[in-house]
Amino acid sequence: MTSRPEAPSAGAPEVPPPAAPPHAARHTVVIVLQILVALAVIAGGVVLAVYLVATGPQAKQKRPEARARLIDVEQVAFGRQRTVVHAMGTVCPARSVELHPRVGGEVIEVASEFLPGGRFRKDERLLRIDPEDYALAVEQRELALKQAQLAAEQCALAIEQKQSTVARTEGELKLEIGQQAIARRDFELFGETVSDGEKELVLRQPQMQTVQAAAQAAKAALKEAEAVRKAAETAAEEAGSALRRAKLDIERTVIQAPFNAVVRTRGVDLGATVTTATPLATLVGTDEYWAEVAVPQDQLKWVRIPQAKGEPGSAVRVYNEAAWGADRFRAGRVLRLAGDLEEQGRMARLLVSIDDPLAQAEANRGQPVLLIGSYVRVEIDGLEIESAASVSRSLLRDGDRIWVMGPDDRLQIRPVTIAFRSRDDVLVTGGLEPSDRLVVTDLAAPVEGMPLRLREAADTGAPAVPAGRLGDPPAAAEGLPR
Repeated sequence: MTSRPEAPSAGAPEVPPPAAPPHAARHTVVIVLQILVALAVIAGGVVLAVYLVATGPQAKQKRPEARARLIDVEQVAFGRQRTVVHAMGTVCPARSVELHPRVGGEVIEVASEFLPGGRFRKDERLLRIDPEDYALAVEQRELALKQAQLAAEQCALAIEQKQSTVARTEGELKLEIGQQAIARRDFELFGETVSDGEKELVLRQPQMQTVQAAAQAAKAALKEAEAVRKAAETAAEEAGSALRRAKLDIERTVIQAPFNAVVRTRGVDLGATVTTATPLATLVGTDEYWAEVAVPQDQLKWVRIPQAKGEPGSAVRVYNEAAWGADRFRAGRVLRLAGDLEEQGRMARLLVSIDDPLAQAEANRGQPVLLIGSYVRVEIDGLEIESAASVSRSLLRDGDRIWVMGPDDRLQIRPVTIAFRSRDDVLVTGGLEPSDRLVVTDLAAPVEGMPLRLREAADTGAPAVPAGRLGDPPAAAEGLPR
């Protein structure tokens, strides 16, 4: 067991520590010198680096070489241009009628073409209703007419007799008037005095009254006979009208096409019993169809719309690519402008007339056939512009700007005046010159004044400014620092 050193007692003298050996002091000096040397080396390196940075060569900014874009151009051509309005529409019938019979009865005959799609010429028979009942009615009306005519003839004979009686009584009246005048003169000549009764007899007043009564009765009988004759004549006329109506009913048992038509729907068949309220068929006229097309209101000013009957409208080409192909079309004419706007798009509605839509005429043989309800595309030849350049819509930039390769082969971005916009191109009347070259190549990040180079010149090896890549930023193209 190790014993601890005893603590010095109080009052005992303090013993000093032993002195460091000489080799320890030298070691400390060496360490200090090494630190000073390292600091001196670091300070010298910093000074040298600062000197080298301050006195080294300076890097100069170099402008990149300008590179021209490789493009294709199209020459501007001004001239007389016709506007073409593009629109879509639906084919509808120009004439359509639902046939109803004028008489009732059983259908006893039906034409072989009387079915949907069947075609009929005007006045061609569609079907026939049993005419027997109407033939009997004709016989009855003929008999009634004969009886009425016989009665009228009898009345005419009676009137002749009455007229003779009237003439006879009028003659007797005139004779009695003369005899009465003679009796009055004789009575006044003799101057005899007689009683009133005798005076009446002398003056023949009873005879006069009898003759007058007979004349009046004859006239009344004549008037009555004339009334009877008038009634008989009226009855004869009514019998004649009934006979003509019965004959018309027989004619109406044959149902004919009112115009050149195609059957759209059929309502009856052989053996059916029909009334005047029975729909027989729906017919659509084949001489003309309409196409109802929707046109923006601002393009109506380019379309020639007839204002009166016989006035020609703008020529129209009707296309149905799905059914006919891209190159085939039917010719038509603008017929009228509808009085209201389209409900959905609030566009104007034009009626386009297409003659002989089913290509039945010899002149239209082989032409495509229009069908009711077809959705078609139309091109309407509008008014002409005296001087304009036709430019593809794909060449418009930012609405109404066009890229032009200037005389110095640099890009010019010009605003242009567009007089008319169609589906594929626009007609430009201002902002371009006949000698201008339109840039038809798409450029990435185009900048006004950037150099351009024609592809044709590059293909032939003609000297030109080196072409840049399509994706070069505009700073490089302009020769500016990136």
